Amino acid sequence: MNFKHIKFNNLQLTACMVTALNSFVEDIDVKVVDILLNDIYLGLEQNEISLQQKRVMQVKFLGELYNFCVIDTNIVFNVLYLLITPTETLLDNHTDCFRINLVCTLLNTCGQCFNSGSSKTKLEKFLIFFQHYYFTKSFIPIDIEYTIAECFEKITHKNYK
Repeated sequence: MNFKHIKFNNLQLTACMVTALNSFVEDIDVKVVDILLNDIYLGLEQNEISLQQKRVMQVKFLGELYNFCVIDTNIVFNVLYLLITPTETLLDNHTDCFRINLVCTLLNTCGQCFNSGSSKTKLEKFLIFFQHYYFTKSFIPIDIEYTIAECFEKITHKNYK
């Protein structure tokens, strides 16, 4: 999916548009999500610094699609675990904190929706794995620490009132 002409602040409107177009164009939501998930995976494989802003937009857009009920909870959690689980093709450097930023972006976008039932349980389990991933990093820049603290406050504030 080409994000060249979509501004970051318009991702919510773009997700709304995908939802509205689904009534008129058959399977447009499936096609958009399929392309988006493929792009996210390929971006993690390549891990190019020049494409990091694009990855952030893609993850934010995925969260907005969840907010508009285009995708379900399982897809969001699969992507969250994909971001923090290095594999042979998705290697992760112990000093690279970009994936933490992606996780926080996704959780800041749709994490407040996981406040009851099985989605709350899934979130709690994920946060344990995320903290483990966080502690495997040898150095965390202060801006990433602030992003994580802000993210945790945002998602746990609503979940534990």
